Amino acid sequence: MFARRRKTPPSAQPMGDEGSGADLSEAGPERERHRLLQIWRRSEQRVMRTWQAWLAATGEDQAERYRAYLGALAEEEAAAMAVQCAGRCEPTITSPADRLPGPG
Repeated sequence: MFARRRKTPPSAQPMGDEGSGADLSEAGPERERHRLLQIWRRSEQRVMRTWQAWLAATGEDQAERYRAYLGALAEEEAAAMAVQCAGRCEPTITSPADRLPGPG
């Protein structure tokens, strides 16, 4: 009686860019920063998944789940540092007033 609509196939976006709204014509440094942010976000999600798995673990595999959680934390920290370093390395735009020589 009622016909169900078929689901549309997923878009042909590259992996990792789903729902990001990023313009693929961005400049190189901006694209790299976006890539690093995506890596950081995925590592953050992995931390949450391993945390939940550790909480749900039984006595037999609790130690293994805890080690996985610590590994995920280390990866997330490294990803966060990469984003932080990329932010520091980007040239900052200064106003013309900042470029004026000081008194003396």
